[in-house]
Amino acid sequence: APVPAPGGTFIGVPFLEDMRQLGGQDVVFVGAPLDAGTTYRPGTRFGPQAIRAASALGGAYSADWGVDLHEALDMVDAGDIQVIPSNLEKSFDQIADAVGYIAERGVFAVVLGGDHAIGYPDVRGLAPYVDGAIGIIHFDRHSDLSDTLLDERMHGSPFFHATNLPNAPATNLVQIGIGGWPGSKPGMR
Repeated sequence: APVPAPGGTFIGVPFLEDMRQLGGQDVVFVGAPLDAGTTYRPGTRFGPQAIRAASALGGAYSADWGVDLHEALDMVDAGDIQVIPSNLEKSFDQIADAVGYIAERGVFAVVLGGDHAIGYPDVRGLAPYVDGAIGIIHFDRHSDLSDTLLDERMHGSPFFHATNLPNAPATNLVQIGIGGWPGSKPGMR
């Protein structure tokens, strides 16, 4: 069952307590409070809570675009995905299942993370429900294209694995801000 976020929902949207009522909304915000995939900076499990708290400081209105998100979209916050703090692969399964459940109902998921490792299960969960190729836009200093890091799939490897999915080709991965180590995929150096 989803857990309501301490301190409120993202941009003050209604909290969806019963996931069986998901469907018909435009957007659902869901947290992936995971830091099992990080090596040196734990604490990203508190990211979804911090993002929600920070969102309360602003509004949902853009003066530049003249759009109020609350008026333009039907949005809900479904709380956090239940991850398993000590098991990265089972947490990946939980996240992929949650994103798949959302995609199956035709709702656009905005996943609040968590460490970079969540990029892989996000795409894995979405892939079966996308007819055609998935496009990934990744903002980061590092490419996160290693096969493994310390012999595990983790924060340095989500897009290596995501772009191995049949409908998420590496040619559809756009990376912005990269300046770190090269990736291990051919053509991605």
